[in-house]
Amino acid sequence: MIQWSVRGIQVVCFCGILYLGFYSVMDLTGDRLTIQEENTLQIPRYKPHESLVNLDCQKYMKEDAPVYIPRRLADPQTLSMSCDDIKARRNFLNITYPEEADFPLAFVRALFKDYILLEMELAAHYNPNNFYCFVLDSKADADFKTRVRALSTCFENVIVADKEFEMSSRGRNINQAQYYCMEQLLEKDWKYVLLLENHDILIKTNQELVRILKLYQGANDAGAFHPDSMADFRRAFIKPGRFTLDKLKIFKNDTLNDPSRELAIAKSITASALTNEAVKYIFKNLSVSNLMEIMNGESFEHESFTSTLNANELLNIPGGFTTHCLDKVNVDTIVRYTHWGSRGCHSRHLRHHVCIMGMGDLRPNMMTRPQFTVNKMMPSVDFGAIGCWQEFMYNKTHLERNPYIDEAFYVNLPYVEWNRLRAEGTLEREKFDCKEHEREHLSRY
Repeated sequence: MIQWSVRGIQVVCFCGILYLGFYSVMDLTGDRLTIQEENTLQIPRYKPHESLVNLDCQKYMKEDAPVYIPRRLADPQTLSMSCDDIKARRNFLNITYPEEADFPLAFVRALFKDYILLEMELAAHYNPNNFYCFVLDSKADADFKTRVRALSTCFENVIVADKEFEMSSRGRNINQAQYYCMEQLLEKDWKYVLLLENHDILIKTNQELVRILKLYQGANDAGAFHPDSMADFRRAFIKPGRFTLDKLKIFKNDTLNDPSRELAIAKSITASALTNEAVKYIFKNLSVSNLMEIMNGESFEHESFTSTLNANELLNIPGGFTTHCLDKVNVDTIVRYTHWGSRGCHSRHLRHHVCIMGMGDLRPNMMTRPQFTVNKMMPSVDFGAIGCWQEFMYNKTHLERNPYIDEAFYVNLPYVEWNRLRAEGTLEREKFDCKEHEREHLSRY
């Protein structure tokens, strides 16, 4: 064990090293160091991808940026996957700061392509205090799957699910895959798990996520839209009497499956943030396979699964929300930001009507948003933007600590306020003003 004992904070900006106090750390080789309060450690300069070494990110991320020509990348045919080489080409800093030490997070990500993107995203946000579970599409390229598995062997807190799923972009088997990965994390010590997909990019640092999720005080973030907000083909699976508790066999204790009670369907997206308590409750007390299978079609039915579980109070999920708001207002999740349509999409690239973020989108569409992630960024569209964004996040994580967080925004989210009032014993269901809280949310962003 190595002890460091240099006091104070020294900044040496232009050599790319910042000396910081107040954290515990493991060095780049994996040997654990214990850094006492107010002691210091060197933070290395971010390592860009070899194709982006000469890209001046600061120049192109300014408001008055010059014309930028996107840089694109496909995964190379040959790539060394030894742990030494993986760690040599990326900054996998094994740092856990004191503020974050008591609040480990978990990340579940469904994967099917773009290994270099995954490696860079993991490196930019890597934290030895967290847990990462990747679940693979069985249709993915063999080299891609081999690389993801090789990556996981280099870190004790990164796992690849031992089962693959044939997933589709319209939702088939997405829930099955993500919940299987979650189940493999049950024995790990974490506070919240984020459910993500291949091209979801984090736009909050670990410090920001921890601060925000602490404000949630145990509330889940899964969204809740009324089914009428969906196109007809998306809600065709919703039929009267199909979701009674006895038909779904939703409770493992069959005496609770009252045939006179029925789940209300809530629409959202798969991206969610669930507490450890909620996940353990679901796996211990509920049998969700029947509901999951009903929502396992090719018409985006999967987007109603987690939100339906979370919104129905009769399931009694810890940190859950309510069906009270369903016919009053659509309550969005903060886990993912999606920019729909071409208006305001500076890259001018869409996939399934969703803007693929490029260099021109980093400042207006990503830097100041309250969400945790953005969907989506793709190396085949603008790899330069990905590299610049991850450099920005790496520096924000390790060199620009203590970012401003609009706490009032997060504590007034409808599901956060609902759970706060319930915990205080002052919740009056019929008097809860869903519109007021969602209006506050929308007015700020």
